Amino acid sequence: MFNAFFSRKSSQKRLQLEYEGFCRKKTEKLLSEYVYIPCCYRNGKGEECRNLVNNVVKSAEEREARLTILEAAAGYGKTCTAYEILNEFLKSQHEKIPLFIELSKNRTARVFRHVLYDEIDKKFTQLSYNVVIQEIKNGRLPLIIDGFDELIEQNKTKKVQNAEEEIDESSLTLLSTIAELLGNDSKAWVLLTTRRSAIFTGDIFDEWVISHLGEHCIIDRMQIQIPSLNEWIDYDRYVLIQNNNIDIENLSNPVLLTFIRNVKIDEFKEIIETADTILAKYFSLLLTRELERQNLEFTEEELHFVMKQLAAEFVRYDMKSETIEFIQDLLQEILGEDLLRYRIRYKEKHQTEEGILSASEYIKRVSHNYLLDRISANNNQIGFVNEFIFGILVGDAVRDGILKGEELQERESFIDMSATAFAVREESVRKDYYDKIKNSLTYVSDISRLNSEMCLLHENGSDYVGGYFRSFYFKNDFYFCMGYKFTDCTFDTCTFDGCKIQAEVLVDCKFVNCQFYNADIEGIPNENLIFMGCEGYEKLQSLRAFIANEATQEDEEDNYEKLVLEQFWKRGYDRAELRRAYSALFRGFKNNEYVYVQNAINSLLKKGLIRELNICYELNMSQMGEICRILGRDTRV
Repeated sequence: MFNAFFSRKSSQKRLQLEYEGFCRKKTEKLLSEYVYIPCCYRNGKGEECRNLVNNVVKSAEEREARLTILEAAAGYGKTCTAYEILNEFLKSQHEKIPLFIELSKNRTARVFRHVLYDEIDKKFTQLSYNVVIQEIKNGRLPLIIDGFDELIEQNKTKKVQNAEEEIDESSLTLLSTIAELLGNDSKAWVLLTTRRSAIFTGDIFDEWVISHLGEHCIIDRMQIQIPSLNEWIDYDRYVLIQNNNIDIENLSNPVLLTFIRNVKIDEFKEIIETADTILAKYFSLLLTRELERQNLEFTEEELHFVMKQLAAEFVRYDMKSETIEFIQDLLQEILGEDLLRYRIRYKEKHQTEEGILSASEYIKRVSHNYLLDRISANNNQIGFVNEFIFGILVGDAVRDGILKGEELQERESFIDMSATAFAVREESVRKDYYDKIKNSLTYVSDISRLNSEMCLLHENGSDYVGGYFRSFYFKNDFYFCMGYKFTDCTFDTCTFDGCKIQAEVLVDCKFVNCQFYNADIEGIPNENLIFMGCEGYEKLQSLRAFIANEATQEDEEDNYEKLVLEQFWKRGYDRAELRRAYSALFRGFKNNEYVYVQNAINSLLKKGLIRELNICYELNMSQMGEICRILGRDTRV
């Protein structure tokens, strides 16, 4: 019945052609055939893993509801990975038909329910919406949603303190359709790709999962890591980079690495001076190829300037793609009076072959530009060829005065994209860009602001109060420096790999499942730092906290165990809440009590009275007699 109703073989063939078209399109934009190069990723426990595509697809074999959140920085391969996952489904899960929805760069996508309706109408024209939804819930139609952050509406007036929490709360309403798919007894399998976003971290998201998703729904978090040069380029090129004293970390962007991997070795030797000389050559080749192909009679500098102006207009219109007609209108405005001069220049060179091109013909040629690309085969939307190029153009537009830094206010995705792209630039360029956008960073989330500081400054450049940071990777060029502080912040599944930490910068912070590798720690640690499930943190633990962990009085320990259990079963309530988010267990306690609360949680876990699930803690129902005895309650729950 399923095979017949959903035309399984023809549907899978259509998806295979869609994947092959994506690869072919990539090949046309590269110097050689497109090859997907897998990178390492970190799982929900912060462990570094490989075989992301296979592991994701294999998880669909389990007959339980599963929400997989795949995070990656702008331009780090979210869409490429999503297509590889689609292809692996087609190869190994023959009985299933993936439903692939690409939201990236589509500014018209605002309500996921409407997008889902449209996709179902396009791909299963003869079937009702309810029938398709039921098969998604049955697990036969795995749902791959690429670019979910495009649906997240930012709060345009984020200037008040703690506004981030309000933004997340309102944004979570966008997940209501996802909750309907995964709730109750569903076996749905849903993958979301997204940049690192506040919507998927913190108390509000954890409590949303507990209250809206099914009891057995599994939450998987995966984050694509910074690509390694030795995975992308051959040994000879790697040695050349090292011998020229180029900061290898600055080159760790998939787009730039693809160029380094494919450019002829003789050309590579000529440009191997700094990361910026490599980037300049990359853009030069793109622009030169376009000028030769279109006979536009621009200089490289002129075409580059036009593209920076176009990128600025994309920011002003808050769009990542538009119709070709709208793009051509923008180009006509950008060229303005210079258009006639370019047309005359073209005529003078080609007058023996043809007359002067009309304005519309010339604009059409400019719009069919190598730096621009059709975003989707299903519509006429045009955007920049990738987020790295787009980000570099946006950043340079700001540095050149084409775009004011203030115009990036309330444009968080553009700030993320440009800051991540600018991570490959030289220090002076990075800091110049930061100086021009730092005022706009007060209007974005803590996550976006810290990402920008990591990419552009390699150190914290502002204060953070109550921030929630998940899956951040602080590498050896990052410095937690004096002058600014992290106060009452939570670091969840973060990695501190060889970075330098001035201990006084961290005040009353919590660290959950974090890894510290060879971190260079100086100064006197704060007494109220809490570490749960962490490794290598000992140098950040104060003497007072160490003593409290080693020698808490037994009666005091029992008292805090009771207080923690009361977070599940509050006084005056007839029944317990079986699940609580980790952060909820600390509510109502003073900072100087956190170490005792943490000890109590560890003790309750060891005694088996509570257990840790993948997103929260749960009372162990088989131990309710002992729990009730500790709380002095009867056994009704």
